[in-house]
Amino acid sequence: MMNRILFTAFLLVIVSGLLPVKLKAESNFRTYDSITYQAYINQNWPLVLQVGNEAISHDFDYYYLRMRMGAAAYELSYLPLAIVHYEKALEFNNGDPTAQKILYHVFLAMGKNPQAYRLTKIFNPQVIAGLNYKMKLSEAAYAGGGASFSNNFDRNSNTSLIGNDNMMSSQLLFGDKQFYYGGIQFNLSPSLGFYLEYDHLSVDKRTRFAYVEDELEVSSIRHESWGYQFEYNTAQHVVEKEFNNKLQQDQLYANLRLQLEKGWSVSLFGNGLFIKTDRIEVEPYEGTLTDTLAFMPDFNEVQYYNQNYLTYRFKQLDTTFFNYVAGFHLTKDYNQLSVGFTGITSNINDAKQKQVSLDVFYYLGRSVNFYGITEATWMYQNWYGYKTNRFIFRQVLGHKIFKTSWLEAEYIHGDLNNASIKSGMIVFNHADNTDYRMEIMFHAMFGQHLDLSIRYQYVSFAGNYYETSVTYPGYISKPFEYQAQNIIGGIKWTF
Repeated sequence: MMNRILFTAFLLVIVSGLLPVKLKAESNFRTYDSITYQAYINQNWPLVLQVGNEAISHDFDYYYLRMRMGAAAYELSYLPLAIVHYEKALEFNNGDPTAQKILYHVFLAMGKNPQAYRLTKIFNPQVIAGLNYKMKLSEAAYAGGGASFSNNFDRNSNTSLIGNDNMMSSQLLFGDKQFYYGGIQFNLSPSLGFYLEYDHLSVDKRTRFAYVEDELEVSSIRHESWGYQFEYNTAQHVVEKEFNNKLQQDQLYANLRLQLEKGWSVSLFGNGLFIKTDRIEVEPYEGTLTDTLAFMPDFNEVQYYNQNYLTYRFKQLDTTFFNYVAGFHLTKDYNQLSVGFTGITSNINDAKQKQVSLDVFYYLGRSVNFYGITEATWMYQNWYGYKTNRFIFRQVLGHKIFKTSWLEAEYIHGDLNNASIKSGMIVFNHADNTDYRMEIMFHAMFGQHLDLSIRYQYVSFAGNYYETSVTYPGYISKPFEYQAQNIIGGIKWTF
């Protein structure tokens, strides 16, 4: 009997000790819930986030709190943060149509359409019917074009190609460019998207040759009893040839994107380049110089002098060839930033390339008004056994300057010769090396359907011309430089 009394007393002591803690917790929960609810009703969005974060730090986390914090983040334009809270609300109530619809529209507001469409796989038909914007088979159409203005011809067409002991020198120059493109984005399913684009490029091309030929110069004419005797010296003169034509390129790009759960996505892409241009074939051959050796008036007879020399024939041939780029892009989206990894294999200009890239897209601050992209690429190339490795750095910074317009700047440092960027969409298959490229883009939206953009690019190139010499076997490479300025306009129509 005494033991039972002691045990009961012990339990009363324990319960009485825990009761204030439970009452305090109950009080704190009611306080946090009351303050966040009242702040939500009064649209005091900073207070909702402040008190909500304090509640979460004290382990008070529940559906209604996350819904209020999601709304507050959205109203303050903290869209990445809004996604975090609405996703958490769905963890508490995964079938809630309100949270589903709001999260769907926040994804759309951030331009993350593939993730929005992927989310609809868990929606019931009533929720899908109530969406303001629904997935369409044809998402958007793109078109644009532009021109590139180069000083290459003006700066380097007068370069002296022949030195003191040169036999032959050649130089390939690329000038102005004109290009246009058109593409369309499809949604094959809520998880699968497909993009197809056609591009056409026309490039002014100039091929220069310079070589030395022998010529006979009369050194003296002697009057003999039988007539006239001619004597010659052999002199050298420079012969220059120039061929102007165009390079025509047709390009077909395809990208298949699979949107997975938890922000993961993977894309498979390919780019086929069909190139047509003139190739100058150079054939050395032995020519003969013929002139008068002697003239005998009494017999009206002429004797001739012959001397062999080295010269060249040039033949302009039409050539077509095919280049390709293929690869994958794996992305993990963390709302505030996303990390991507790209692998590429390509065969461009008779060389084989491998590329590996790591890119990070991020928002600078809590809103989506200021963003950046940082990308690092390692590239390996094998050109007939000549193997090179190089590093390419790309940086993009963008800022929302008005309600529906953005300004974006891009800088690329490194040699882009035969490289590919933007998941293989842009291929730098020109013959010359790139020192750097800078770009400024203005992008504006007009209503729900029309987007316009204009880009200005400044590119610094470095090329080489080649000499053959009597004192050195093989080719001698000599450098030259030039710049190009590109203007590109684009239009997007969202269906």
